[in-house]
Amino acid sequence: GTWEYAKLPPGRKTVGCKWVFTVKNTPIGLINHYKARLVAQGFSQLLGDNYLETFSPTIRAESLRTLLAIGALYNWEIRQIDVVSAYPRAQLHATVYIRPPRALNVPPGQVLQLLRPLYGLKQSGREWYLEACRGLKTLGFSPCYSDPSVFTTEDRSILLGLYVDDMLILGANLQAIDAVIQGIQKL
Repeated sequence: GTWEYAKLPPGRKTVGCKWVFTVKNTPIGLINHYKARLVAQGFSQLLGDNYLETFSPTIRAESLRTLLAIGALYNWEIRQIDVVSAYPRAQLHATVYIRPPRALNVPPGQVLQLLRPLYGLKQSGREWYLEACRGLKTLGFSPCYSDPSVFTTEDRSILLGLYVDDMLILGANLQAIDAVIQGIQKL
């Protein structure tokens, strides 16, 4: 569901892409697994053509330190989670066509129209932030006025800091934090 085949409309240009291969090691240096990611070459995007907005907030250092201080002061439980493949989980709100990688064997005259953001697109971070906000809202969180990457429940019993695809979740009740983590996994 990341893309669909399409004919390139007249006057439109494609964005390139490339495979990025990584070897992930264990802490002692053994090979744990291999990772492959198709990345868009966002440097070839055109403002107003296939993207408009790119700004995406991340938690301020002061806010992160404040959250950790609150957790320490009240002896709260603190958990950190990483959202795997966060960007392609979001919806893409622009029409972006990419040149298909050769190994995909796309029919002649066809390109790929993206339905979801790929890493490398100029607007991918913003699209993911908007998706995270929507998901957190369904779980009862609202962003703070002073830092839009800090979220809290209405009763302030759980706080959450968002840094791109990493989240710091803290509160007095471990079961409530686990319920939030399970809710995030289901989104």
